[in-house]
Amino acid sequence: MERVIFLHGGALGDFVMSLRVVAAMRASGAREVAVVGRRTIAEVALSGGGVDRVLDLDAGGLHFLFSPDVPAPPALAAELNRFDTAVDMLGGPVTAGRLHQLGIGRVVYVDPKPRLNRHGHISDQWLADLAAAGLMVEVGPPVIVVDAEARAAAREQLRLLAGDVEGPKTILHCGSGSAEKCWPMANFIQLVEALRQIGWTVLTLLGPVERDRWSAPQKSRLMAAAPGLDEPELRRVAGLLTAADLYIGCDSGISHLAAAVGAPTLAIFGPTDPVRWRPLGGRVGVARGDGDGQWPTVAAVAEAAQRLHQDRSARAG
Repeated sequence: MERVIFLHGGALGDFVMSLRVVAAMRASGAREVAVVGRRTIAEVALSGGGVDRVLDLDAGGLHFLFSPDVPAPPALAAELNRFDTAVDMLGGPVTAGRLHQLGIGRVVYVDPKPRLNRHGHISDQWLADLAAAGLMVEVGPPVIVVDAEARAAAREQLRLLAGDVEGPKTILHCGSGSAEKCWPMANFIQLVEALRQIGWTVLTLLGPVERDRWSAPQKSRLMAAAPGLDEPELRRVAGLLTAADLYIGCDSGISHLAAAVGAPTLAIFGPTDPVRWRPLGGRVGVARGDGDGQWPTVAAVAEAAQRLHQDRSARAG
């Protein structure tokens, strides 16, 4: 394995978790890893996430991979022919056949959907699929390295927004790709007040779902509680997350991104299972209710946030 094409069409959270698959490819000897995926998502992993290039799935031309009858555009066929291995989390048998036709000798399919007969984190299932194909390597959590220049710019941006304050700077993200994964906004607003009472500064981050789907009154209500960060470019969001003392969010792609860049991350879970879907990282905490599928209280989340921050401060000391 020297040159690998990785097909992934999922949303941000799944893509960040799949960087464990990318790390496994690198550990198996891949000198180049290119992603066929959604450019706005996959670009966050360029260089610092183990990805060298992104071929935009939405730009056109790549649809031939999913049909046995559509001819491959010559330029794309020549481009894909450079790779000796394909790892496919997007297609299936038809895609595998098309990749073989292009001269890619080895195609490994990794099923992105959770299987009922497997327990544990979903990314462990993906790694098990790689192991079944002969790629047996141990890899850690997903990692995205933000360069020093971007980190410095993010610290300055956060300082200008929050001011020169003593307390921890916390970034809050209330959204998710699925409404059922979102802790109620009223709870977030109460959480902002609880954290302010103990001297914390809270900023709210609007992602693409919130910008597109939330009503103006919803956004105004949140911005009235805490100043907003409306940053559409994921690589800049990654930088901002590295500058925060703590990040708090739901079961969302941004929460996975926060964990991958090394931000102290508290993920709030309700109906989804954190054993399978939690963000992975050395500084990640989970807040959930007392029973399966239950949301935690505002007090419980505030206490979990304080514990996570204290643990980080103790390690730093």
